[in-house]
Amino acid sequence: MKRLCVVGTHIAHSVSPQMHNAALADLGLSREYHYDRNPMRPKDVQQLIDDIADGQITGANITAPLKEVIVPFIDRIGGDAVQTSSVNTLYSHKGMVVGCSTDGVGFIKSLQESRIDIPSTRCIVIGAGGAARSICHSLLKHDVPNLFILNRNVERARDLARVLRSGGNASVVSGRLEEFPNYVRHSDMVINCTPLGMRGVYENESPVTDSELMNGLSVMDLNYNPPRTKLLAMAEDEGCRTINGVMMLVHQGAESLRIWTGREPSIGVMRAAALAAIDEQGRSHEKGRVRKS
Repeated sequence: MKRLCVVGTHIAHSVSPQMHNAALADLGLSREYHYDRNPMRPKDVQQLIDDIADGQITGANITAPLKEVIVPFIDRIGGDAVQTSSVNTLYSHKGMVVGCSTDGVGFIKSLQESRIDIPSTRCIVIGAGGAARSICHSLLKHDVPNLFILNRNVERARDLARVLRSGGNASVVSGRLEEFPNYVRHSDMVINCTPLGMRGVYENESPVTDSELMNGLSVMDLNYNPPRTKLLAMAEDEGCRTINGVMMLVHQGAESLRIWTGREPSIGVMRAAALAAIDEQGRSHEKGRVRKS
């Protein structure tokens, strides 16, 4: 049995196993591959590389906070990850552990499904970690007119902006998250790339307040569990158009499966499995809160 897995420090609520295993079953590959969770701290990433190199693990999806941490340990980096230094997919090729990123592909496809006209959409990206790096790079590749990168740690935002501008992208501006009201007046879309809003520790948090959002904005949260985060709930109340992270999850996962198996997975099967798993976790979460109250 070939092992596939999702690797990160906070993956208890990840629905990637349900989504990928449903796709593998649909492809008739469930006796050959199995996908599971592999909790890991940053200091232990070398073990993951060793496990892929010796064949104990066939492929892995990398999530926060390891997308950048793991880069120096990889033998070869390909695709957009060369420019972003952020990796979310690992596999072995000709004895080398290879890293690439499918985040950008998944993100752009989710925007296209939502009928967002990227070349005419001025964007604020909140966050400057691995996911934000891939999202910013993809937006610029698709000719976004203006890109504002805001982060609590402004130095990380400035560093990311410098990297992006080195490719000739003069429309990239960085700032502090506290400056959001100044930038939102000149923006069409807000994209949350931080864990704020994710089920568990950060579920009741949002990177911005409701008073800072404006009617007419499109607001996307990469957090998909719960599908209606605090940010998206506030955005809906303010009359914004909202996009959750489910379809990005599905499309980036499908791209990873293509790399690992050479087969074309069903987007519909993966989406249905992801939504069912999120719904089940939501019901369990509510039961747990009722028992505690």
